[in-house]
Amino acid sequence: MRGMTDYNGKNVNWEKRTEFPTQIIQHKYPDRAIIRVVDSCFGHCNYCYLTYRILDRSRKSKTGLGEDIWKNTIRYLRNNPRIKDVLISGGDPLIISNKKLYRILSDLRSVTSIETIRLNTRALTFLPYRFDIELISIFKKFRLTVLEVHFSHPRELTSAVDEVLELFETEGYRPMLLNRCPLLKGVNDSSEILEKLFTGLYSRRISPYYLFHYAPYALGRTHYGLSVRKGCELLLPLRRTIPGPAFPRYCLFHIDGKQDIPLELKSTPKFKYEMNNGTPVIVFKNWKGNWVKYPDLPYEK
Repeated sequence: MRGMTDYNGKNVNWEKRTEFPTQIIQHKYPDRAIIRVVDSCFGHCNYCYLTYRILDRSRKSKTGLGEDIWKNTIRYLRNNPRIKDVLISGGDPLIISNKKLYRILSDLRSVTSIETIRLNTRALTFLPYRFDIELISIFKKFRLTVLEVHFSHPRELTSAVDEVLELFETEGYRPMLLNRCPLLKGVNDSSEILEKLFTGLYSRRISPYYLFHYAPYALGRTHYGLSVRKGCELLLPLRRTIPGPAFPRYCLFHIDGKQDIPLELKSTPKFKYEMNNGTPVIVFKNWKGNWVKYPDLPYEK
C-alpha cells in the first residue's frame, strides 16, 4: 500500500487510551463524547486519521456493540450529565442495521442530560441508497440533530446524492448537514476545486464545516499530504470570493484536541511555524492553554 511507511505503529492522531471509560466511548472534551459503535466502514481511506484501527487486527476482539459494553456506555452517560452532545461514529455507523440504530438512538434519547445527537457517515458518497424511508423516519423519531457527511471533491456531489436530499424533504425531516473532509494533494489541492466543492455543498444546504489538514500519523501522508502553510495559501483567495457560510474551518488533528489553523502565511502569537533539526513543526497553544507540537511537511512554494 502506498504510504505505509508514514505510520510508525506507535503514534496516534486522536485517541488516548485514558479517554475511554468504556471500550466504545471517547470522552476528550468536557461537554461532548464520541461513541464508536462499529469498527467497520464502507471503505478503507488511506488518509483516515484513525490509521491504527485498520492496521491493528486484534481490535476486532476488543471492540463491538456487545450488550454489556453498551449498558456500561449508557450508564457512563447517565452518570456524567455534563455531557450534552454525543457523536455516533465508527467506522461508519450506517453500516449496521436500522434495528440496531433504532436501539442506539432510543437509548441515547433516554439519557435526559443529552441535548444533541450527531451521526458521522460516509454513506452519501459510498452508498447513498442506504438512506431509505425507514432510516429517515428513525432520524425523525429520535430528533437526530446533525448528520456529518464526507465529500472531498465536487464530483462526489452526484444525482444520487440529490435524490437522497430530496427524500429528506419529502419525508419531512432533514437534520443539519455538516461536511467534514481532508485536504488531499492531487485530489482537491487547488483553490478552484475547493471553491466548486464548498459552493456545491452550500447550494445543497450542506455546511462545509471542516476542512481537515492531513493527519501526520496516517497512511499515505507523503503522497497525499500538504504543508499547513500550503493549505492556508489555497484557502486565502476564497475567503472573500465565496459566501461566508460556504467557507469552512481549516483544522488539524492533535492527540490533545483539534486546532483551528489561522489563515496566515507567517506565525501568529499562538500558532508558530518552526524548524526542529531540519524538520518543519508547528508549535501552538491548544484549547487547554498548553503549548504542543505538530509535525508538518515542507512548504511547497
